[in-house]
Amino acid sequence: GLLILPLMLFHQIQLMVCAVVAQRYAKRTEPVVELMAQVDP
Repeated sequence: GLLILPLMLFHQIQLMVCAVVAQRYAKRTEPVVELMAQVDP
């Protein structure tokens, strides 16, 4: 019982972090060409 609770909390946090990273990555894939154009003069 004492081992399952921290494991469940860790898994929930992992899912939330994964969702945030996936959303940022999905938003970032669109302007990749523009970012590359800004980096290269």
